Amino acid sequence: MATEGEEEVKDMQIPKQVEREAKAVPCLCGGYADRVDTSVAERAEYGCHRDLTFECCARAFVCRVCKVRLVGQAQAPEMD
Repeated sequence: MATEGEEEVKDMQIPKQVEREAKAVPCLCGGYADRVDTSVAERAEYGCHRDLTFECCARAFVCRVCKVRLVGQAQAPEMD
């Protein structure tokens, strides 16, 4: 629940995988969502499950305009 002066953030899945180094993604509202830290629950659902204390493949973004929280996966890292 949002506190006074804060808008409630709604969760929405990112429609596709995002580039690993993306700092922002387009939002469905037409605005842009900036990258934010993922929660343990988001890492468990969207991450690679290697270590829930480390943000590896899970990604979260919050839209500057509509405040929707977009969560999903980053593209797999390149393996040498």
